[in-house]
Amino acid sequence: MEEVIGMLDPQEIALAEKCLERALAKGAQKVRITLNKSLMELFGTLNGELDKVSHCLDRSMGVSLFADGRFGSFSTNRLAEEDLELFLDRSLATVRMLAEDSFRDLPDPGRTAKDAIRWLLSLPDLQRLYAYKLDISNYFNSIDLARFLPLLRKALAEEP
Repeated sequence: MEEVIGMLDPQEIALAEKCLERALAKGAQKVRITLNKSLMELFGTLNGELDKVSHCLDRSMGVSLFADGRFGSFSTNRLAEEDLELFLDRSLATVRMLAEDSFRDLPDPGRTAKDAIRWLLSLPDLQRLYAYKLDISNYFNSIDLARFLPLLRKALAEEP
């Protein structure tokens, strides 16, 4: 089995670029592509012994289309080039059925990251880097912050 490191591979990035090109060629004025990849390893125990091991890998591509003053957002987990044309045709057809939305737009290009994936992939110690996604907004009433924050600081300080 091919090793999965959690990062997007060159084929996935090429597919996203192809999707962008094809959507623009089919008449979209603006397009936003989002690639998602998640890897989860689950270990379950029963009576102190390892009972179940699960390995889950999920990939998807989100496409936001701006066409003829209209906007629609779509996603697919079929990340094969041969599925791209039909996905885009159906997505654009749906967008063109929607009401115009003159207030919806992409952010100003001057305020966006450019080539972030390529920059990340060029880092020499990439495999040693981690990103924490933490949303504690729903836990303010259930976790004592005076106890939680020192634990969080310690965990972050131990990372290379």
